[in-house]
Amino acid sequence: MIVKEWYSPGEIRFNREQVIFLLENSRLLESGYYPPNPAETGYNELKVLVRRGKPRAYFEVPVGLIGEVKARLSRAGIDGEMIWDKYRYDLTEDQLSAYYVLSYEEVIAGLNSAMWFIVGWRREKQSYEDWVARYQYKRRIKRGRR
Repeated sequence: MIVKEWYSPGEIRFNREQVIFLLENSRLLESGYYPPNPAETGYNELKVLVRRGKPRAYFEVPVGLIGEVKARLSRAGIDGEMIWDKYRYDLTEDQLSAYYVLSYEEVIAGLNSAMWFIVGWRREKQSYEDWVARYQYKRRIKRGRR
C-alpha cells in the first residue's frame, strides 16, 4: 500500500494514514487553515468550498476535521491522549512511557488500541473500555499521570 503525503479535504475518510496526516498538521488546522498541497505551486490558500451552492468560510473545513479527530480521541481516554501527544508534540514511545508512567509495551498497546478504535466503524456503538475488552487480546492497566 502506498501512503500519500497529502490528502484533500474531500478525500478524508478517517482511516489510519489520514488521521495521522490530520494529527501532524493539527496546529495549522486549529488555526483555520488546511495544509497546502506540496505538489502545487503558487496559490496556497484553500479556496472557499462550495457544496450544493452553499458557500463555506475557509476555516470551517479544517477546524471541523481536527475537531472530529479530537472528539474521537477523547473517547479513548489516556490512550487517546497518548496519540495526541505523540503526533502533536512529536514524542517518542519512550518519552510517552516516562510521561505516563507506563511500560514501553503498555504504551505501544495503548497507541495501537486507540488508533484502531478511532478509525473503526464500531466505535460509536460502545465505549472504549468495552471495545478494548472485546476486540483486543489483553487488557491494559489503566494508570497514568493525568
